[in-house]
Amino acid sequence: MENKLGVDLQMETPEGGLKELVLRWFTETQAALMLNNGNFPDWFQGFAARKDAEDLLRDKALGSFLIRLSDKAIGYILSYK
Repeated sequence: MENKLGVDLQMETPEGGLKELVLRWFTETQAALMLNNGNFPDWFQGFAARKDAEDLLRDKALGSFLIRLSDKAIGYILSYK
């Protein structure tokens, strides 16, 4: 599942891995709550590594943030500047 904003919801782990469980949790319980006209909000980045989140926020104003999915636990991670 990927939206027009480029949110990464693709899996690169073997079947049954934690990332797959997180993806299933998100798609079954969370995605519909976030979607707006078929798109995720700009602040949602899907599966994004910490470094990628830091790179995205580097040139943003103080107080900027994004939310990403964790590949280590079922839930979200807040990255902010």
